[in-house]
Amino acid sequence: MEKLKNQIDLIEELREQAQELIDFGDSHEKREGYCMMKVINAIHLITTTSESYDTDSPWVDIRNNFQDGDIIYIDAWTTESDDEGGKVIAKVNVQTKEVEYLDERAKTDSYAQTSIQEVLNDIN
Repeated sequence: MEKLKNQIDLIEELREQAQELIDFGDSHEKREGYCMMKVINAIHLITTTSESYDTDSPWVDIRNNFQDGDIIYIDAWTTESDDEGGKVIAKVNVQTKEVEYLDERAKTDSYAQTSIQEVLNDIN
């Protein structure tokens, strides 16, 4: 548990550094800050174990990598089967940063909220 806390502290420190580049850097440094933020978010997701997610989550996989115009779709799967189609559980508007929930369970599910928060962090 202490190791996880140290990792989280380090990730937060790196996020602060990346945000400083984004806020105060020249164009090259801003780009570097955005790239750092993407890597930091990926590391955070990798180091976050499945135990930190709600074990009662109805979803085994959630993805946030499909965008159409100003909308990023949060897609979820209830099984690991390649035959199952994903279901859109939420949409994030990149202009307004508003989240529209299509499945009420996504509002309180920690796995879904982590995926949504990743999108919101990326568009800041």
